[in-house]
Amino acid sequence: MHSRIVYSQNISIAAHFAKQNPAGPPTMSHLPALPVTAMNQAVSLPTRTAALPASLLDAGPGERPDGWTRRPADAARQAHFAIRAEADADVLCKLLNLFALQGWLPAEVHAVQAGEWLQVALRVPGMPERRGEVMAERMRSLVSVATVELAFSSF
Repeated sequence: MHSRIVYSQNISIAAHFAKQNPAGPPTMSHLPALPVTAMNQAVSLPTRTAALPASLLDAGPGERPDGWTRRPADAARQAHFAIRAEADADVLCKLLNLFALQGWLPAEVHAVQAGEWLQVALRVPGMPERRGEVMAERMRSLVSVATVELAFSSF
């Protein structure tokens, strides 16, 4: 009994469509036909490998520098962040949470309130330069942060 109701509803929907559009369903005959070579060219990908250095083509996945992972050269460096933010109660938590989410522990945190502003200095040892730049951009995206300056130094 239930299948008859569904069947009759499908027929009524089809009949309604036929009344609304007596020419039938829309076709794509108005579109120009593309030659087969044009379609193949649109799908093919460039096969240039000359843009990549030969050292990366021969390197295994563990040997490729990616700018994110710690390398021996980064162990002798430290990132210094100088942040000026509105003096809100949660701004320090938001700043330090960015480091905690990435597994970084600042070696030094210094915060001073000056009127309506909070001056924060962070020192993070062993941080790669690219990671530091991304962290600074994430801090700048916080609403309460006015400025972020990033510098690198060796121990």
